[in-house]
Amino acid sequence: MINLLHSRPTLPIDEPCHIVAQPSLSGELRDVLKMPWVRYALAVMTLVGFGMVFSVSLKSWLQFFWQQLIIYPEQQFDQMQGMVFPEVDVDDFLLDGTKYADIASLREHIAKALRQQRDFRPQTDRAQTVLDLDLPTLQQAIRRHSWVVDARITRLQTGQVLVHFSEETPFALYADSLRQFWLVNAAGEAFVEIARDEVPVFAHLLRLSGQGADGYLPELLQARQELPESFTYLVRADRLRFSGWKLWYRRKNAPGLYYVYLHASNPRALIIRLKELADIEARYQLSQRAVLGYDFRALPKLRVDFPSKN
Repeated sequence: MINLLHSRPTLPIDEPCHIVAQPSLSGELRDVLKMPWVRYALAVMTLVGFGMVFSVSLKSWLQFFWQQLIIYPEQQFDQMQGMVFPEVDVDDFLLDGTKYADIASLREHIAKALRQQRDFRPQTDRAQTVLDLDLPTLQQAIRRHSWVVDARITRLQTGQVLVHFSEETPFALYADSLRQFWLVNAAGEAFVEIARDEVPVFAHLLRLSGQGADGYLPELLQARQELPESFTYLVRADRLRFSGWKLWYRRKNAPGLYYVYLHASNPRALIIRLKELADIEARYQLSQRAVLGYDFRALPKLRVDFPSKN
């Protein structure tokens, strides 16, 4: 046992020792970085990174600037109390959200509301500024404009007032028996009268005419929801005497219009006739035939008006 402990093998002293050099990681990385495509990729990644950082910083800065510019009356009104503002005028109102409403008419309406607030102010030598505005009262006055459904009013630190409108969406143009033109909203209400020279602006709307045609507006709105394709091509609806209607449609695959006569003694009957007409159009493609129009008032007889050969 003692001999075994003292008989451990030993390496020969005179045997040469070979040390293998390990490759340097930094050297390999340096060689890779010298490759042109690697340098190009790193440059692109650097630019993208700087761009992302810049865009985030710019967004944050703009957001901060906008928050500093806009003053919400219910939260930061006290911050403006120590500031000095010039007298507020109708030209200091910034109007946003309007599409059809006349800007001059809106400004005239706002100017009238401002005059009313000045008249009811206590006697003072100080001019009326943005701080003196009674926003709820001003908002109610602006809402009374025929085009305005709702309005949001915000004070700005620049001494101006931002007004964002939600305006009426016209559905049809109605010409009454006196040849006066009215715009009708989606609720079937005639909300504003327009001049004759303004009619071309609303040429894309369904045009109604004839005595009592406005009484059929709710049913026409319902039919538009149920028959959207038919109403895409319906241009005009004229109510005639003796419960008749003359409808004008655009042709689907050709220029020009064609007309359809219908008999409807009440609004409900008009919806039924329009649905029947949509079924006939889907089956026989009336809009693609070379005819002037169709008369369905004496069904089951059908009258077709062909163009004159002369």
